[in-house]
Amino acid sequence: MTGHAGNLQPAPRTALMAEMDDLAAGKNLIYMCAPAGYGKTVSAQLWLNRKKAEGLQWAWITLDEYDNKPVNFCRRYTSALLDFQPDNVKLREVVQHPSFDTAPDEFTIRALSAFINDGKQHILVFDDLHVINAGEIIRLLSALYKRMPQNRVVMFLSRTDPPGILSELVMKGEMEVIGTERIRFNNDEIKTFFSGNGHNITGEQSDKIHASTGGWAIGLRAMLLSGKRHYEVKLVEKYLEEYLATHIWEKWEPRVRECMMKTSVAEDLTPGILGALTDGTDGMEILTGLARENAFLRPIGDNAYRFHDLFRDFLMNMLEKESESVKNGLLKKAGDWFFENGDYFKAISYFVKCKDYAGIEKAYSVSCNYTKQNANLDDRVALIRSMKIEDIPVEVLDEYPALYHAFYLGHHLDGNAKKMGRAIDLVNEAMPRIAKTRLEVQATLLFTNGLDFRNSLVEHCKRLQSIPLASFAATARVPSVSQSLPFYHRSQRDYSEWLFSDVKIFTSTLGFILGDVADVMEDCIIAGLAYEQGKTDKALEYALSANSKLRGDTISEMKFCAMIILTSALLAGGQTQEAYKELDNIKDMIERDNAFYLNQNFRAYQFTLKLNDGDKNAAREWLSGYGESLHGHLQFYKIYQHFTTARAYIVTSDYNAAILFLKKLLDLSESYRRPLDVVESYILLAIAYWNKGRGMRKEALEVLEKAIVSAQKYEFTQVFSDVGADLTTMLYKLQNRVAQKTYAGEISGPYVKTLYVIALAHAKQSKGMTDGRALDELKFTERQKKVMRYLCEGLTHKEIGEKMGLKPSAVKSHMILIYKKLDVTNGVDAVIKIRESHTTTSSGGMEDAL
Repeated sequence: MTGHAGNLQPAPRTALMAEMDDLAAGKNLIYMCAPAGYGKTVSAQLWLNRKKAEGLQWAWITLDEYDNKPVNFCRRYTSALLDFQPDNVKLREVVQHPSFDTAPDEFTIRALSAFINDGKQHILVFDDLHVINAGEIIRLLSALYKRMPQNRVVMFLSRTDPPGILSELVMKGEMEVIGTERIRFNNDEIKTFFSGNGHNITGEQSDKIHASTGGWAIGLRAMLLSGKRHYEVKLVEKYLEEYLATHIWEKWEPRVRECMMKTSVAEDLTPGILGALTDGTDGMEILTGLARENAFLRPIGDNAYRFHDLFRDFLMNMLEKESESVKNGLLKKAGDWFFENGDYFKAISYFVKCKDYAGIEKAYSVSCNYTKQNANLDDRVALIRSMKIEDIPVEVLDEYPALYHAFYLGHHLDGNAKKMGRAIDLVNEAMPRIAKTRLEVQATLLFTNGLDFRNSLVEHCKRLQSIPLASFAATARVPSVSQSLPFYHRSQRDYSEWLFSDVKIFTSTLGFILGDVADVMEDCIIAGLAYEQGKTDKALEYALSANSKLRGDTISEMKFCAMIILTSALLAGGQTQEAYKELDNIKDMIERDNAFYLNQNFRAYQFTLKLNDGDKNAAREWLSGYGESLHGHLQFYKIYQHFTTARAYIVTSDYNAAILFLKKLLDLSESYRRPLDVVESYILLAIAYWNKGRGMRKEALEVLEKAIVSAQKYEFTQVFSDVGADLTTMLYKLQNRVAQKTYAGEISGPYVKTLYVIALAHAKQSKGMTDGRALDELKFTERQKKVMRYLCEGLTHKEIGEKMGLKPSAVKSHMILIYKKLDVTNGVDAVIKIRESHTTTSSGGMEDAL
């Protein structure tokens, strides 16, 4: 494919052509508007050539700035009329009258009167109407329209929306507008266009091209003429750049070119950023003028615009031709402006581009003030990634030590335990150097070193005890006190070790740095751990205490933690109505505080309540709208949402996906040394294995045993209770196994018995994720019920036959049917299921069997 535009075969644009046919049949005025390069002219000409073959006549008027004078405009207009009827003597006399310039509008009206209605259809095209800014010309167009013959169609091509009086014609339904959405190429047209020019592409490639170009005609031509056989390339190729340079760039005045080049560094163009980039010159005036022309600009709000992406690429290419000092100076100006206006994330993105490390550190340090409403961790992870900390030399980090914090926090949030460990080691190595010059940075680093799960929290607090905290506690800045996770005892780190430690060491160190929020934090942790141990009254006591200490100015994520543990304690205590009222309170708090970054985990909490009761619709909704990719990397700060995703896979019976996902979640939990997350991962894995099939039940029991061994050190029970209906059979089996004299494992008999009793109690209230209570709906014959009752009494098949007067073969037949209905393979499992159903129901088929 050679690089000349004339060599390209045009796309048929079948759908657009048919639409224009329909419009021309019912409208006298058609207004086509889109930015330059969208194919207005080509589409109009393609349609007109088709109509010409049908006998239609058309005339084309390309307007320019000189046509803002009525006399020039009227001459162009009447000359086009004469082109339609060159033999019309009367019309020629009017158009060529010597006094035409003295009253052009009057002579134009006379020309319309002289035009003969010959029954033919005529189309008059005004191209580049956007150059007309004289009000009198627009008014004249409206007046002329009223005098047009019935068979005349006028088409306007413009970069702007219909101006002035013409817009009123749209509102009246007298003029139809064909805008950008209707002009842009759709996926099928892209495929046809490329195929017609020797590039056969797939539907997937067509989708990529559409996503990359937005269906912009000039972008498609540029991509096609580039001769490349892959379609994810940057579109500012030679053809497009030359087109824009010749037809757009070089026609602008030098001051306009300079303004556009400078403003290309900004994504959104507002008066403020324009003033910063252009040093307060007439940038906004220029921008507004170009916006009126629709010169690759689109409005995004009051006095705010955005360049078309491809045109911005072109402008930035122009900027690349300038010196590094010019480019970096503009980027720094943009960064400084966003910093001064409180948008620290965006400021950093500009400082990174120009390698202004002082600016990066300054903006990052301010953004880490946890008392501000900036705890959106999605934004923070993206921010830290954009900082490219890995590429910054150690000597630069030493000069700007706040960047060390971003270094290891980024890996922590992202779920990379090994890299985080290496980053913290690097920080600790640099700490003596930092202490000499940047005390406030040392404070922040010391505080957030508590994220280092390789060391116990007690060890970290002892280290803090050796430091005069009063001298710099107020200067410590952290981006989030809980990583926005709903339970504080399972937040930025697992706080299970509090159960075996003197709490005073925490409150006198970490609490001192945290200030007012420390009391709430402490109550949340105590309440959370009591909740995990099934100590509902204590959990409720401390949860209420935490909530009583909340104030209007308490950071939202701490309010969230306090309110969530209160909700959970209420639910555990059977106060369901009060718990759901608290859920409403949480929703109101998020709305009131504009703390919408909390909604992700709040949504996960609400879905988890439904999933624990086997709500398949909720499971499908979560997986389709919020669940993480099965094969993607699991980020730590979304760990609570990951558990919701795992539950959703189980509820939808997608056990293979659940097992794969939970193994990754287990790895993350173990690498971060989080006992509760490890236990929960094991429990959910056991449920997935057990329900996958009989062949996996050995693995299920082994995994559940690991969960129990991990949990019994802390006497945790709630994590088992939450899914009790799914665990009863497995816990019954493990309880029996532990009771055997030959058992050599680590499970405590009393502990596993407690878990079994708790699971049975919970099964009375919930059917579980795998619909464990469905057994109650099974139907058995009277004879089968008797067989089941004798089986539960411990009778053998022979003894059952003797009791019931049945042959052994008849008993065996009954047993086969019973096993099938119960989904078991032997009498022991059958007895377990029968006994569980008897425990969890009060009436019905299974109850009658006993």
